Amino acid sequence: MDYLAGGCEVTVAVAIDFTGSNGNPSSPDSLHYRSPTAWNHYQRAIAAVGGILEKYSSTKMFNAYGFGAMMPNGQVSHCFALNGNPANPGVWGVQGILESYARTLGSVSLYGPTNFRDIITTAREAADRGAAGGRQAYQVLLIITDGEITDMDATKDAIVEASGSPLSIIIVGVGNDNFAKMKELDGDDGPLASPFTKKRCQRDIVQFVSMNAVGGDPAALSSQVLAEVPGQLLGYMRTKNIQPLPRLSVNSDWHVAAAAAAAA
Repeated sequence: MDYLAGGCEVTVAVAIDFTGSNGNPSSPDSLHYRSPTAWNHYQRAIAAVGGILEKYSSTKMFNAYGFGAMMPNGQVSHCFALNGNPANPGVWGVQGILESYARTLGSVSLYGPTNFRDIITTAREAADRGAAGGRQAYQVLLIITDGEITDMDATKDAIVEASGSPLSIIIVGVGNDNFAKMKELDGDDGPLASPFTKKRCQRDIVQFVSMNAVGGDPAALSSQVLAEVPGQLLGYMRTKNIQPLPRLSVNSDWHVAAAAAAAA
């Protein structure tokens, strides 16, 4: 892809669902089960999907967040830094996400409700800052959740607002929910509209992937995770009439997928 070859900076943020609907982490039935011998559903999703997206990150740093937990101070937060530093929520690579997740799971209480709005707004603002001053930059937000969203209208509004920013959202579902609301947010059946402003998405920015649906097939998971993001990046650049910068020598595994999107 010409934009990546020209030095467009791609960053990745991840947001993890710490709500009570996931079940008590001390129970083997919980999606957050703290097993001494195996990874839980969230750890497997972080490792698998994070490992795919890490290859396309320009910096290998992830802004890592949680949402829906009761913090040690007794307050419920719908957007908090996993490393405890809201001014600099970055962690290094997938291993950094896994380590921050494990520490957080031991220090917060799963609570709720399951609200996406604050996470999406935070990612949109970061994406806009990254592209300020004419910089070519794009952000991918990965949300890992059990799908029991409670602020559907506010989330739609936040997605519509974010559709004009250099941002894509990948929602990965873990567990056995039917994920009907996540599929609705995907917008494949038509552009989302804000229930409040009635505005429609300027472009499709959401992709939903169910971990159970792809099973343990790494190729299928990679294909679904990357199915729409290259085209969404191209769509944003074209909508804003942003031309690629002169080609640089870059190391990215995204070129094949991006080239396919450009040819589609």
